[in-house]
Amino acid sequence: MAPKYPEFEPKGNKLRRWMERADEPGCPISRTTLTLPGLDHRVWNIAGHPEFLADEWTYWANTLGLTVDGTASHPKPIYRFQSVLKINGDFTFWVGRTGPGVIFMDNLMRSNDPENFYMSEFAKAFYELDFPLESLKYVFVNTIIQKETIPFIWDHIYKSREGLERPPKEPQTWESPSPEFCGLLGTPIGKVVAALVLCAYGQGVKRISRIVTFHEGEDRSEFNLRFDIEDV
Repeated sequence: MAPKYPEFEPKGNKLRRWMERADEPGCPISRTTLTLPGLDHRVWNIAGHPEFLADEWTYWANTLGLTVDGTASHPKPIYRFQSVLKINGDFTFWVGRTGPGVIFMDNLMRSNDPENFYMSEFAKAFYELDFPLESLKYVFVNTIIQKETIPFIWDHIYKSREGLERPPKEPQTWESPSPEFCGLLGTPIGKVVAALVLCAYGQGVKRISRIVTFHEGEDRSEFNLRFDIEDV
């Protein structure tokens, strides 16, 4: 059967199968050995510090059961701002935050230099600095500006739901293995998170079970994605 979204769905479906099946052939993404202490500090500048979870994330923290700091039970910050910037050579950086069970990817840029590490590898390395890899349940990619992902969501994914307001007022959930889910997984943003799962756990261990699109900011103009990670 021909794919509903030929630009991204076939790639997303491959990524889905690679995550879900240990014996699915052809996966080019291997387990990463990258650690932040192992980076060459003449090339990479690493920064990080504790910070409280911002108020605008309280809704998701309560909805998903994430730990909220700055409370009587957790008075100190338990989340961390994390960044890495390539200071020698091409322009590459990863900026985000980590907390128990969650990664927030806030700003990503990778040049096409084949010697560069991947955004997925940095995400895994930052998370396991402070939290056991097995505990990761959610990945948020925030304020997306990626030039292929946004129009695909707007012009194709949202149009698949008849009568849906654009941008939607409520978060929209796309379950695996629907064409919409696979389409989102095959976008440049989706591929980063799928690669995180594969480079962190290998095949047949963890999978992305659903993707949630939601909007924030003035006139709900900011595109955001949430990826839910579960055991296979």
